[in-house]
Amino acid sequence: MYPPNQQENEPFQGSLVGFYRCISERNHRSLILWFPQSTASAEQVKRQLERHNSLLITNTSQFKSLLGTERTLLHCRFDHNWNASAWAACTATVVGKGVIIVEVTSALLETHSWQHLASYWNFETTFICREDRELNDFLEHWSEPEIDSRFHPTQSQNNVIGILDQQQKQHPHSAFLLYAARGRGKTSTLAHWCKQLPGETRVFISAPSKLQSRKIIDACAHLDWQFLAPEDIEHYQECAEPSDILIVDEAATLPFIAQMGLLQHPGFLVLATTTEGYEFAGRGFQIKYEHQLKQHFPFVSREWLHQPMRWNLNDPVEDTTFKAFALRSEWEESLALETVPTPLLTSDISYRICHAHELSSEEKESCFSLLVDAHYQTSPNDFKLLLDNPNQYLVLQKRGPLLIGVAWLSEEGPLISDLIDPITKGKRRPQGNLLPQTFCYYLKRPVLASMRHIRVVRIATHPSLRRKGLGYGLLARIQYWSKERNIESVGTSFGATPELIDFWQQSGYIPLRLGQKLDPASGRSSAVFVYPLTKRMHIYVRELSSLFVTELHARIHSLELSNEDEIRHRARADIILPLLKSIPFNERPEASQIRRWQELGRAFVKKELNFYDYAPWLQAALVNSWIRVDEEQQTLLQALVSATDNTQVAKIMKAESKTKGMEQLRSLCLQFHHSDV
Repeated sequence: MYPPNQQENEPFQGSLVGFYRCISERNHRSLILWFPQSTASAEQVKRQLERHNSLLITNTSQFKSLLGTERTLLHCRFDHNWNASAWAACTATVVGKGVIIVEVTSALLETHSWQHLASYWNFETTFICREDRELNDFLEHWSEPEIDSRFHPTQSQNNVIGILDQQQKQHPHSAFLLYAARGRGKTSTLAHWCKQLPGETRVFISAPSKLQSRKIIDACAHLDWQFLAPEDIEHYQECAEPSDILIVDEAATLPFIAQMGLLQHPGFLVLATTTEGYEFAGRGFQIKYEHQLKQHFPFVSREWLHQPMRWNLNDPVEDTTFKAFALRSEWEESLALETVPTPLLTSDISYRICHAHELSSEEKESCFSLLVDAHYQTSPNDFKLLLDNPNQYLVLQKRGPLLIGVAWLSEEGPLISDLIDPITKGKRRPQGNLLPQTFCYYLKRPVLASMRHIRVVRIATHPSLRRKGLGYGLLARIQYWSKERNIESVGTSFGATPELIDFWQQSGYIPLRLGQKLDPASGRSSAVFVYPLTKRMHIYVRELSSLFVTELHARIHSLELSNEDEIRHRARADIILPLLKSIPFNERPEASQIRRWQELGRAFVKKELNFYDYAPWLQAALVNSWIRVDEEQQTLLQALVSATDNTQVAKIMKAESKTKGMEQLRSLCLQFHHSDV
């Protein structure tokens, strides 16, 4: 039966034409749930959709390049793997009086995540279309609303333009932040300001794609302007001058390295972004990046745009999507610090572990809001996974009726036996099961993939109650629950910082791996920590962490010889010593270290391990003289172990391409590991 609460809400009574007229009068978007009848009549509808140049989004649609664009008609074709993030982003590109048509399938209706979204709809503002003919007739006679490209500024937008003009003149070396939800006209506001700039002004413009910044680029036609791709930002400072203006649209989506590069701008920096979930940045950008801006610029200001421009206030599609996926953070710090006992007594706190779809709407909203507020990268698709996947759990930590903490858990393993060997050899990498796949491919201990593990995906506590031991309480409950279910270990993977390493170490977790690449969003390497729950798992953790000590010492040596830029170098260097301190075991005997080097070396030359996870062990071999090479080879190998990407490897090897460079490197290393290949 669909929709589930149709009886209570009294769905719109009347024709589709009447429904559209009613919604359009409010300058809202019309949401039509279409239940196709037959193949022939449905094809007629699809032809009409194509005639109107509708945007089709499916489970696998790439949508981020569409952010900042506008359209009148959206066609969503989803099944059980529907794309919640694409829904959130693409519905926001539809203008007022536009139409959003969802091609409903039985598989879609069965998902808890779609039911969750549907539970927020008011069916007076949603049309249920079960007649292909009615939809076909509507589209045949429908006149698309005109997209007004003219700029009609609101009072708030005029205020922003005035502030920009004044700040640029009075504080030429300063930063300005413009926050707004989708459809509020932040890009148009910046474009209008650019039109007023004098012709001799030099302006740099950046955004995730050139398409997204088209309005600003067009407005700068009379200026000396240049577009910067995100990957170019960290280098452009070499030619930047104090009189330059740098405008960045969708700033929260930029990689960490690009964001750090912005801090070096010598002139006026203008950033526009949204902290809602479209960019999936949570509040991290607002909280963390603003603080960094204030450390680098003598003057920083910010403004908000609240009034929508693409549609009118209280648009049902926006309101329900925001509510269902916590895109607009409504988390209130309802616990005043002075009203909370310190320390919090264990008897004051209760726990519940369950699937997300088992929670009430209020509980889901509280959990989702807390997760969005606490983490820099939480998307609607994360919540879809939580609601639909039976291996995902939520741990609720409450003081009375109030949610004070939450953890997201993923049960992982055992892997299907036929998958373990291909994953270990790097031939397969199926989605999910991060811990078992790490044990197989990176750590080369496939036996651990045949066991059951719990991964802590996210952990968050109430903003008013942080640093009061609530996180440790959550982990203790997770470990107790996991042990009762015969789980072998509890693990986690996170962007490593000294503070986070200390938190997990204080909880008894032991590091086993540090990723070689920096995460684009956090600018940090990913660390894997594990808490063993059984004797046999403890034996493996002790062995692997002891070997990890050797690897970390080798990394220190590589960093000392690296010519990496300061930002990346610092991101790697400031976590190695905290990791070493968090390992409660000594290094393995040298014979064990050599066996590990040989094990990983053979895997690399057979294309069963990437070079960068083998490189620290090659460094250890050089430092400890496990291999004998002449001075020229020593210099070459030292340069290679300090490389951070395939481009550098190809350059060092003087190869024609990155592929050729890696082939030559494998041939070079084969001489050290040939005996068992």
